[in-house]
Amino acid sequence: MWKEEYAMKKGLAASICLLLASGWGNAYASSSQVYELNPVVVTVDKYESQELKAPATVNVITNKQIKQMGVESAFEALRRVPGVTSVAYNEDGGDYGGMFSRINVRGFDMGTQVLLNGMPLNLNNYNSSVSMVPIDAIDRIEVVKGSNSVLYGAQAMGGVVNIITKKGGAPESKVGVKYGNYRKGYDVSTQGEKYLFSVKRSYTDRFNDARYVGTGHYPRTDRGKQYFTNVFASYSPNDNWDLSYAYKHSDNSWINTNWKKDSKTKKYKYITETSYGEHTREDVMANYHDNNGFRSSFGINSMWFHSWKKLDRNYKSASKSQDWNWDSTKKWNLRDGKDSLIVGFDLDLEKYNKPLSPMKKNGHKYNDLNRRQYALYTSYTYNPNDRLSITAGMREHWVKKNVYDDSQNIFLPQVQFSYKLMNHFYWYGNAGKSFQMPEISGPFGKSVAISKYTIDLKPEEAKTYETGFKFNDGKRSAQLAFFKMDVKNKFKWVTQKTVFPNDPDGADSPIQINLGKYKNSGVELSYSQTINNNWDWNAGVYLANPKGLQDGGTWQQEDARQQYTAGINYHNQRWDSSLNLLLVREREWAAYNRNYTKPKKGHTDHRVEDTLDLTWTLAYRPTDNDSIELVMNNILDRHNPVMYTEYYALPFNYTISYSHKF
Repeated sequence: MWKEEYAMKKGLAASICLLLASGWGNAYASSSQVYELNPVVVTVDKYESQELKAPATVNVITNKQIKQMGVESAFEALRRVPGVTSVAYNEDGGDYGGMFSRINVRGFDMGTQVLLNGMPLNLNNYNSSVSMVPIDAIDRIEVVKGSNSVLYGAQAMGGVVNIITKKGGAPESKVGVKYGNYRKGYDVSTQGEKYLFSVKRSYTDRFNDARYVGTGHYPRTDRGKQYFTNVFASYSPNDNWDLSYAYKHSDNSWINTNWKKDSKTKKYKYITETSYGEHTREDVMANYHDNNGFRSSFGINSMWFHSWKKLDRNYKSASKSQDWNWDSTKKWNLRDGKDSLIVGFDLDLEKYNKPLSPMKKNGHKYNDLNRRQYALYTSYTYNPNDRLSITAGMREHWVKKNVYDDSQNIFLPQVQFSYKLMNHFYWYGNAGKSFQMPEISGPFGKSVAISKYTIDLKPEEAKTYETGFKFNDGKRSAQLAFFKMDVKNKFKWVTQKTVFPNDPDGADSPIQINLGKYKNSGVELSYSQTINNNWDWNAGVYLANPKGLQDGGTWQQEDARQQYTAGINYHNQRWDSSLNLLLVREREWAAYNRNYTKPKKGHTDHRVEDTLDLTWTLAYRPTDNDSIELVMNNILDRHNPVMYTEYYALPFNYTISYSHKF
């Protein structure tokens, strides 16, 4: 039934796109608007290029569009891009102890590389750092879908998200304050021709029943108060150098009520425990670029977390992760500028440390785990005529052997093309191979307890294919994409007893294994149009069939099959108003049954509830320097789960904010 319905929808989408591209209308592969002809992007090949001609599915979200969505972070904004979903513990991407949120492109968990101005932010394979930069410091976000490992290395399997920050401008300072029924905060920023500095402090009040509670003697989870601090600074001493610093610190608490046996009375009753967590993320980056096509970047990305329980002094968890990356590329224009050649190299060092519980195995301690990776890559673009562009790339990637992983030598090819069918209308294709190494901490377990065993893990390897059409005449923009993704050696966390059933020692300790395969295929279609100087609107559709091979040899759905976005915006000299809708349907199976048990075989007894989020923003500028804004999120006051373990986004919430520029 699903296959027939899916085929019908794909056929309908294709028919609609052909009509639109012929001039009856158009579609656009982002839930954001386009206000210019051929916007310039930098993520496709690390150099400036026209988005319309780029041989890949590209979504661009500008700073203005982020604010129109009424969101608090880049994490929330990305969830409104067709084909982008999330695994999260709250809607803004905040982490919970040692459990990290992440953004996923096209349904593949932990297969998306997040960049800050081109430098990788992922740590231990997680990308929740996507929300570490304050919105006011973001110029735009570029999302490039499909295989991108040739230029960006590991984890660029579903796609790449590049957060591009502002680089100063006319001298200006701003202060702002925000108040709401859940969210509160303030921010200050200042900028000049060569510098930008921004600080944001925000709070979220307690949220009761923040997780699905089920039936019977279920555990109840409340989210306590959360505090966030974001800092961003950039400095460009001249035209060749850009220096930046990003920082995020969060304090959070979770209140869990569980049905347990009382240690004194020996009777079962509800016992409440409070868990606390601190997270700190930092990114220091330097970029050099000249007028001859040479670019070099160096970055250090760090994360530290510490979590503990109030009633259980023996429970403590902490880790430090750090990634050092150096990437350099050179571009040559050949054949009188018709063709181009890119050559680059990449050096990467990952470090992982558990200071509160040093990892041990066979009498040895591994306080610091290191993984070194090296790569050489090249990409050649050939333009035989004014209509056709062909790009072929390859990457040779080496992973050095360490105390638990064997060395790896991975070859990654990629072929792309872009063909001009008519004015403002292009056909493109992209096929490539990508990969991901296991979590650096994976073989030693995920919790405070350390697994007794390590598993010889192989890298995840993916082959992705896509083709599509783009149209952009400045006022109307369209994009239709068909894609297919095949992954082998997929990673999964299981208990030690699953792999070693005859050894009871440490049986419940988690351990990472290669489960098997993952597949996804689908279509993305959306629409955006600027009606006049005051009105524009957009709509988007994502239909897919993401599924993974389970332990018993059966295939099971692993992410949502349907996603719909829509928005309408009004703006004039003094007023801005936006209404945005996000609908996610046919979601994956929940992690637990309704009686809070796990199935012995197959999937659970229910799916994760659909997400339906309606947001309205209204902004008024009484003067050129003052702005008042009202944002209303989840207007329908629905239970919107943000992940398969059924943590909820906030119920209906509003904020009123005021800002002043001087």
